[in-house]
Amino acid sequence: MYNDLRYGVRTLVKNAGFTAVMVLMLALGIGASTVVFSVVHAILFRPLPYKDPDQLVSVSESSGSFQRAPASFPQFLDWKGQSEVFEGVVAFAGRRFVLTSKGMHETIEGSRVSPGFLKTLGVRPALGRDFLPEEYESASQVALLSHGLWRRRFGAESDILGKTVILDGQPCTVVGVLAADLKLPGELESNLSGFYRSKVELVVPLVVAPYEVRRQTWFLRVIARLKPEVSMEKAQTDMSMIARRLEREYPDSNLGKGVKVEKLSRFLRGDTAPVLLILMASVAFVLMIACTNVASLLLTRVVEREKEIAIRTALGAGRRRVVRRTSRCPPGAMGDRAGGRFLCRGQPSNSRTSGRCANSVVYTSNVCIDRHRVWSDTGTQNL
Repeated sequence: MYNDLRYGVRTLVKNAGFTAVMVLMLALGIGASTVVFSVVHAILFRPLPYKDPDQLVSVSESSGSFQRAPASFPQFLDWKGQSEVFEGVVAFAGRRFVLTSKGMHETIEGSRVSPGFLKTLGVRPALGRDFLPEEYESASQVALLSHGLWRRRFGAESDILGKTVILDGQPCTVVGVLAADLKLPGELESNLSGFYRSKVELVVPLVVAPYEVRRQTWFLRVIARLKPEVSMEKAQTDMSMIARRLEREYPDSNLGKGVKVEKLSRFLRGDTAPVLLILMASVAFVLMIACTNVASLLLTRVVEREKEIAIRTALGAGRRRVVRRTSRCPPGAMGDRAGGRFLCRGQPSNSRTSGRCANSVVYTSNVCIDRHRVWSDTGTQNL
């Protein structure tokens, strides 16, 4: 085997141009496929980083062509109070904050969350605690930092808990730090191009402004956790009944409005799945073309080595030896192996020659060698 490897290296060096072309074609095909498959896996197939992600659903308002519209704050309270199929119903809304600390100002992406948000997702802060119910009622200025913001702006200080930072000009107390690998639903939501939203670096309690209590102000994304025995069909039926009830009670704001319940993972993917699947099929086709081109080059190379294979066979090399010699020359392993078998297959064999080409004369298009004559000329019987 060592001699075969040495022979393969010498062949590669001797045919540097041929090797470079094949490596380049395979690199382009494999590289493009790897990148696209990684993106598709991250968006379509990787499970959400929450406890029992299959039990998490998105609850959205549906009306006409808008099937995934956000909800208003009163609507969220109605869904939470009247539904009987969920263990918990929570809401969140994105917002930008101006963070001031150590004399530096920075605009960061944040999220306002309703009570029980982290508990419904099944996650806990890495440091500190979650928000307390009374902090929602009193509109306390408290915040949870993301792990990245904690390390980047505060140097991963162990005494960060209880410190005061300035958010939008108001003092705010840090009560916890989120886990390093935690991604909130707001940043997992993908847009049409398949890329995630901006990273959420700050979480604060949801405190509703006066203009946000109207039923015509839709700004909340609602997430719920199904009870263990509840199916998606039952949850959809229950929420549709609530929607019809609200339509009768509030015809001015809820006329023609329904409710759409779907898996949270499907909601976060949005409409990117068809686009990504088409892209994946395209790069797979590109990889197939690259492999076909490489196979064509290898078959051409095997044909060019027909004379060499014929000589080796005439000198007594068995089929296995010929195939090993042709297949030990990367990157043409599969193509040369197939070519070697093809060229040897045409040579008859019997038990006396133990798989070697039995004819005294081996014919190719340009070669005709008498094996016994070669043995007598070289004076050796162990070729």
